[in-house]
Amino acid sequence: RRDLEELQGHSREVEALAAERAAENDRLETDLKEMREEADANAAKLGQFREYQSKAFELKHTNDVLSEQLEALQDEMQRMQSDYGDEVEQLKKEISISQNDRRTHRQAVEEHVEAKISHLRKEKNAELLEALQQTEEKTKKIKDLETER
Repeated sequence: RRDLEELQGHSREVEALAAERAAENDRLETDLKEMREEADANAAKLGQFREYQSKAFELKHTNDVLSEQLEALQDEMQRMQSDYGDEVEQLKKEISISQNDRRTHRQAVEEHVEAKISHLRKEKNAELLEALQQTEEKTKKIKDLETER
């Protein structure tokens, strides 16, 4: 009888242990389910993170390409501005030379015209003097002829 009571006592202990184990198993299954859900969520987050990482890499690559293109354009703009500045300076020099040439040519033409005018005036003055002298001689001859008559 004592064995039976002992056995029943053990049986109750085993049942209590079994109930505890069942509760522990339920809790562990719940924990496992939560951990799986958390792992799935983390896996989804990791997938999103990898997708973002991939997009970030693509954006960085695109940004690098655009930066290189921008730098090339800026270099070209600076070269063009330098070329433009050089061209402007060259044109200014050519304008200055042209203006000097024009002034020199104009001065030479003016001097030539003045010399020609001076020469023509001298010729005309000489012709006028000659005509005056001829007129005076003719007038004198006419007076002499009138006095002889």
